[in-house]
Amino acid sequence: MYSDLTDFLNDLDKRRLLARIGEPVSPDLEIAAVTDRACKVPGGGPALLFEKPTGYDIPVASNVYG
Repeated sequence: MYSDLTDFLNDLDKRRLLARIGEPVSPDLEIAAVTDRACKVPGGGPALLFEKPTGYDIPVASNVYG
């Protein structure tokens, strides 16, 4: 059992099931487009962590159950 989302994401990262996107990405269209491509990969694709969404100070996680 995980204590919080950060703990869950850290476990995915350790198991190489998390893709970190370090480049600034627009939350208006780019995050949705990247998530759409990732979730259509056979097996559901990796979880995604957008570390620098444009205009925001907190990261965005998506496809965490992919």
